[in-house]
Amino acid sequence: LFNELLMEALYPQRSNADLIRWLAIGSIAGQAIWLVVAVAGGLLEPGYSEVRDAVSMLGARDAAHPWLFDIGVAIWGIAFLFAALALLLDSPAGLRGTRRWLGPAPSAY
Repeated sequence: LFNELLMEALYPQRSNADLIRWLAIGSIAGQAIWLVVAVAGGLLEPGYSEVRDAVSMLGARDAAHPWLFDIGVAIWGIAFLFAALALLLDSPAGLRGTRRWLGPAPSAY
């Protein structure tokens, strides 16, 4: 019984197409939100130049609205996690066994 539950967890029989689709949409939306937040932060920051200054300056302690940058980076990071999860769920059955080492891998990064 335990072996059957383990195999179902590693190799699910049901389709994850809807979940994969929503994760992909969320990932793309997160990238777009990051772009909007970065542009808005640059417009709100006095003396900021997209050509001269790094985007990380929008999150500096002395920035006008560092919280805006922090929220944008957090959304951007979550979007990457959505993309990684969608790719993992859509991987071929032979690669799904690698979930055993993919679990702790992002935390080691």
